[in-house]
Amino acid sequence: TVLSGSDAPAVDGAGNLAISLRPLTVSAVAIRSAILPGWGQAYAGRDQAAGGFATAGLTLLAGLVLTDQATTRAAGELAYAEREYDLARTLGQAETAEAQAALNHAADVADGAWSMRSLVLGSTATLWAYNIFDAVYFARGPGGDPGQTGARPAVAPLSPLAGRLGVEVRF
Repeated sequence: TVLSGSDAPAVDGAGNLAISLRPLTVSAVAIRSAILPGWGQAYAGRDQAAGGFATAGLTLLAGLVLTDQATTRAAGELAYAEREYDLARTLGQAETAEAQAALNHAADVADGAWSMRSLVLGSTATLWAYNIFDAVYFARGPGGDPGQTGARPAVAPLSPLAGRLGVEVRF
């Protein structure tokens, strides 16, 4: 059992050791991983996996914020270029070709920013989903054994007699 935080052993003034144990559950692992990548792995005692998922998740979230800001900025520049082009066209100015070139450039930049944002969003969603799968799958222990999770066993005998005879039901 993994002891952490308030579950860690405590010694009172008389030298008595008090231990509070809470069982790991697959649902608790899944909920923690859904909230923050790596939290479910840390809860299950898989510190290296927790660090990897937390680092990747926070990096992708930062990338998502940055690409969202770039997309918003590019959309604003595109709207400005559209207004300038419309103004040049309605006034019949000779700068219409220049405004058209600026509009095309702004559209290309906005399209690239949108594509990058979509790529980072998809990567973030994929990591989040895989993080939950990883936390739940490995919380069950090697070979599907539920280990400390308190989930139903992966292999159970039909009865004590069937267990002694080697008959088992696989879940």
